[in-house]
Parts: sequence; C-alpha cells; structure tokens
Amino acid sequence: MANIKFEEASITLNIPFALIGMVTPLANFQVAYRLQQNMSCEFEKTDDFLLYKKKMKKDLNFHCLLQVDITEGLSYMLLDNLATDNSAYMITELKRMDYILLVIGRDFANITTSLCKELQNIHNISFAKVFYTSDNKIVSLRKNIVKSLEEGIEYFRDSNQLMSDFYI
Repeated sequence: MANIKFEEASITLNIPFALIGMVTPLANFQVAYRLQQNMSCEFEKTDDFLLYKKKMKKDLNFHCLLQVDITEGLSYMLLDNLATDNSAYMITELKRMDYILLVIGRDFANITTSLCKELQNIHNISFAKVFYTSDNKIVSLRKNIVKSLEEGIEYFRDSNQLMSDFYI
C-alpha cells in the first residue's frame, strides 16, 4: 500500500486595503453620520464582521457599518474594535482605538492620506492614524493579523448582500 502525502496549500488572498484606527467617544452610528457628512456617502448597518481568534479558539462578532462606492471601486467598513460581547479586541495591539475603518479596493491609496486628515478635523474624533496599507508603505501590524483581517473581509464579502456585487 502506497503512502499518499498531501501538502497543505497556503492561500494568499492579497486583498488591497488600508486600516485606519480612530479614537472618539462617539457611538458608531454617530461616527458614521459624521463621515457621511464629510464624504458625501451613506453608511448602512449590516451584518456583523466575523473574525476568528486563534488564541481564544472562537469566532468573534464586531459591529459593522458599510459604505460601498461602486463608481470608485471602494468600500468602507466602520468596525467597532471591541467585540459585541466585550470579550476581546479585534486588534489587541490597537486596543486604545475605539474604531477601525477599513478602506477596501484597488485605489485605496489615492484617498487614504486625505481621508485620515479629514477624520482628524471631524468634531469629537480626537485621533485618526493609518496603521496599515497593503501596498507596504505603512506596515505596523503583524502578518498574522493582516491575514486574519483578509480572511474576515473575504468571508464578509462572500456572505453580505451589499458587497456581493462589489469585486475587490
């Protein structure tokens, strides 16, 4: 009998995105409202963002507000950094951040810097900083965190009607 050895394939998603961390006392819908005013867009409450935490060996849900701009080929996900059950942070290294804004799409680099400056000018947003861009200009997150976020984005895109027609 022959031994058959299966090699584990590693999947590289390489989803183009930027991650902006924000500190504010505002609730997520208030942050979305202020973003809408500045960006001339409309965020919608959608399904929670699901992220698997290996250390805890469980899936965690994070509140999510979504804006999909098909003409620009971008989507914006405003995520609470603290899980819905308050058991863990999405990104522990950024636990001082109240919200994570993911800018997803091929042309995110064109707007990320200006968006971050706009965020800092919004009343009651005391801090906004770009912590990661997938074009490797800014990398302050570990690769396993980035891979986990990419998997979460891919799962969210596949399971969410608002993003189902949007190609990343």
